[in-house]
Amino acid sequence: MIWCELSHLRKEAVPASASSLTFHHLDDPVPDDGAAPEDRTPVRLVATDIDGTILPYRGAVSPRTRSALAAVVERGAHLVYATGRPPRWMPPIVEATGQAGLAICANGAIVVETATGAVVDLVPIVDDLVGHAAAALRRAVPDVRLAVETTTSFWVEDGYLALRGGGRPEGLTPAQAPGDPRLAGHIEDVPERDGTFKVLAITGSLTMDEFLAAARDTLEPDLAVTASSPGNAIVELAAPGVSKGAALATVAARLGIEASQVAAFGDMPNDVEMLGWAGHGFAMDGGHPTAIAAATRTAPPSADDGVARVLEGMVASGRLQPATERADVGR
Repeated sequence: MIWCELSHLRKEAVPASASSLTFHHLDDPVPDDGAAPEDRTPVRLVATDIDGTILPYRGAVSPRTRSALAAVVERGAHLVYATGRPPRWMPPIVEATGQAGLAICANGAIVVETATGAVVDLVPIVDDLVGHAAAALRRAVPDVRLAVETTTSFWVEDGYLALRGGGRPEGLTPAQAPGDPRLAGHIEDVPERDGTFKVLAITGSLTMDEFLAAARDTLEPDLAVTASSPGNAIVELAAPGVSKGAALATVAARLGIEASQVAAFGDMPNDVEMLGWAGHGFAMDGGHPTAIAAATRTAPPSADDGVARVLEGMVASGRLQPATERADVGR
């Protein structure tokens, strides 16, 4: 598929080869015909990205998607959210989908129980690396502005919100609490950096892909660098080794589930590791080319209930099965 920039923040793709999936009528489930007859491994865990996957950009979770996610849980399989969002952005998603449970947040840096807000796993960024990243990015991209997400607060540099606001694509974000975000001249001046699990950086002078490449050249392997926002040139930094894929592997192992029994859905660079690790990785049609390259199959677009249609096909074929073990994911 070829990634295209579009107006109205809806992503589309142009078929680049005969391997592109031909979709059925948008009212039809996607037939569960992606595996060879001898490989009918059951799916016992469904992991899904949120924005651009089950939630169209600047859209809403559809009734069809809500019903499909409920079917996963009703059949005894695990449903895990896997998102770049921080935990504080999860309540509107749980309300819209009707499903609580585990959420891999901040691209794998923190895992929470959405029903209670309890933190299951946290991989903070070593404090010295925050200052290192800020200084290195300012040298590489002079107009960069940064923000830090901690377990207790969200801080932004002067100018960050001005760059962030106009192209913001996410829907279903919570109302802004009084005093949130907090302002700092530079993130190095933030007094509460303990528990920092994510640094965001934004520029107005590069595209998202250009900025992602520059940030990776500048910061890796000291930090994990990814991106998830098609409407802004934002990169997201985490401790080295952090990814949705790594966090999902840990969650699945605790639940006694193998990679071959996991179906994962996503659409952006921050989904690449997860789509590659899962036995059934579905990139959304119109997604970023790196996500499509990492996946084993393509799902219809988010705006056409792509995740729901694939899950309906798995239900119809009997592929979606109850989890056989339920372990304490917090141990």
